[in-house]
Amino acid sequence: MINAAASSAYLTISEIFPLEIRGLAIAVFYAFGALAGAIAPTIFGAIIGSGSRVALFWAYCFAGDVMIIAAIVEAFFGVKAERQSLESIATPLSDVTWPQRIMSPEAAKPGPSA
Repeated sequence: MINAAASSAYLTISEIFPLEIRGLAIAVFYAFGALAGAIAPTIFGAIIGSGSRVALFWAYCFAGDVMIIAAIVEAFFGVKAERQSLESIATPLSDVTWPQRIMSPEAAKPGPSA
């Protein structure tokens, strides 16, 4: 389950983050995935060790609900990247001039010297 989530996160990151920060974004997602991969077996192991079938049922329901919520969020907020170039989805930072990105062209013009 976690490997599938990590794989889809890596694909998404490669499409929506500019090239210059893509590596950092992948590292952050990988760190969260590794953390979840370390914690989840401990939690489920404790639930299984308790011998309670009801607790195990609700744990699986919770995990399924989290995946359904993630799918709904992606359906509404996800980037439609199919059949588009990466540059059209996330403009490389090197292609963007700083003043125009932050402020209007009129505000970027130098004023009269004092």
